[in-house]
Amino acid sequence: MGFFDSCQIFLRKCITNKILIVDLISSLWYTIATNKENDDMFLLKNTIKGETYLYFAVQKREGKKTRPIRVKSLGRLSDLLKKDPDIIVHLKKQLDEINGSPEKTESVIYSSLRPRERNTICCGNLIVLSELRRLGILGCFSPIRTKSEFDAARISADLICERILDPQSKLASYGRISDNPFYQADYGLSDVYRTLDEIDAFRGDVYRRFAKKSREGRETRIVNYDTTNFYFEIEEQDEEGGLRRYGISKEHRPNPIVQMGLFVDQDGFPMFMNVNPGNTGECTTAIPSQAEMGKAGIFEYIYCADAGIASSKIKLHNSVPGRRYVVAQSLKRLDEDRRKWALSENGWHLGKKKVTSTKDCPSGGFLWKEDVFALSVGKGREKAVIPERLIVIYSKDTAAWQANTLDEQLRRAAKKVENGIKSNPNSPDRLVSVTKCTDEGEVADNEIREIDSAKAEEEAKYHGFYAIATNILKTDGVSATDVIAINSGRWVVESFFREMKSTCSARPLFLSTDARIRSHLFLCMLSVYVLMNMRAELLGKGIKASAHDIKECLGKTYATKEKLGYVLGSEDGNGLAKIRKGLLEINDLQELGNEYIPERKMKEILKKMRS
Repeated sequence: MGFFDSCQIFLRKCITNKILIVDLISSLWYTIATNKENDDMFLLKNTIKGETYLYFAVQKREGKKTRPIRVKSLGRLSDLLKKDPDIIVHLKKQLDEINGSPEKTESVIYSSLRPRERNTICCGNLIVLSELRRLGILGCFSPIRTKSEFDAARISADLICERILDPQSKLASYGRISDNPFYQADYGLSDVYRTLDEIDAFRGDVYRRFAKKSREGRETRIVNYDTTNFYFEIEEQDEEGGLRRYGISKEHRPNPIVQMGLFVDQDGFPMFMNVNPGNTGECTTAIPSQAEMGKAGIFEYIYCADAGIASSKIKLHNSVPGRRYVVAQSLKRLDEDRRKWALSENGWHLGKKKVTSTKDCPSGGFLWKEDVFALSVGKGREKAVIPERLIVIYSKDTAAWQANTLDEQLRRAAKKVENGIKSNPNSPDRLVSVTKCTDEGEVADNEIREIDSAKAEEEAKYHGFYAIATNILKTDGVSATDVIAINSGRWVVESFFREMKSTCSARPLFLSTDARIRSHLFLCMLSVYVLMNMRAELLGKGIKASAHDIKECLGKTYATKEKLGYVLGSEDGNGLAKIRKGLLEINDLQELGNEYIPERKMKEILKKMRS
């Protein structure tokens, strides 16, 4: 069958199916453009958020390079396997038939090309690129010097855009970038991975430049530090020294993890980050990052952290001129004298008023008391005594909630009395005692399991109590309520981590080398940073929007290519129109709010983005 015979068959199919003439012409053009003897179709796999998807694809030549073009989406591999366990074999047979029959090939090509997918392009990346240019973020990559022809800053900007718009693997992201003319990508997939390598090779300078840039115009008197971890969908961990190691997963996953530590200011904007193997102790990560922040000119601040990242060494490190600490303190780890004082009924305040007992705590409020103790830290020559201010807080509402939680755990523990499994410290299993001998000391044949009421009573003593340790004294002019307010801001770090993991889908990670893992997390951090700036700028215009709202708005901003220009459009449900208008005004891109923009003007905008 000749080519024109194939076209006739294709036309008859389109007429039979009542296809619009504009769609017919576009599809016919694609058929002509791709109808070459070496354009055999093949099976393409792509992993998105841990799920494998299958496509029919063909190779498109661009100069000396080729890249795959998806022709038909087949769906999720797991769903296909449920319907047909031999689906891969059958698809390969189908491909053999398609590649031997132009009629079938053309039918598959058309059936996969919807008008929106063929002609319409997301242009939300133009807003993100403008934001990156305004913020001066791309200047952070200027230390990267390479003999290669690729532009690391430009590629990083494109990856940040994709991380915000449609977070996927680097392979999938590059596919979107190369298909979107608004990126004007003139680089290959290998350049993407080489960029990740280069960012890591210069990460010291890159991180410090970002630390300087992020604090411009911002209040950094208080810095909050916390750690999290990201999992990999692999079974085997790296050898000693590698990042992907088994550790304590905060998401309780059995996979190897990598740990990330982050400093943010009191508004939740990132300042400095570190990436460590998954089995790294949290307390060992703060001081090295503080030293790096010092190289970026950040010396004076109040260090705030959870009790798990507040060792004596960290306290000593932050007891120098210009630095102080405010950290959570476990009451159970206090010495006996301080613990008795903390739990006693004496010395409580309700605001500025003294009260006689914790029974005077109102619903919705809290009581506090404070005292100064001598804290011995360090060893040998570094041994020192720090006057430490201990502030204890009591909340009746928290006490009631913790009591209800303990009651529920006791009920669950009662059901597990017959179970010999020991679990984590927060499991009800901790409330089950095991007796392996008789009262006379003889070895028992069977273990006796029962509820440990003494342990439950001991835990109940601490219900409602919370402690803060600081070296900021009354003589510094800072009240106890001010210290409590400083400590209450630590939630901003956890909020940032949530945005990284949800909005920007930083995990699971599919990269394998340490350098690329570190660079990936750095770009994810920058992506959230951009979204946070957008949110703050919109709020300045009286527009409230979450990071998810902004992401949705950007993803639903698109342009349809016509002969002489672009028809602009958007999907403005859920109040997105106001968000889009605000973002366009902030970035001086009001032209993208028009219904039509000439191609010449679009080229000017693209040139502006890359300047």
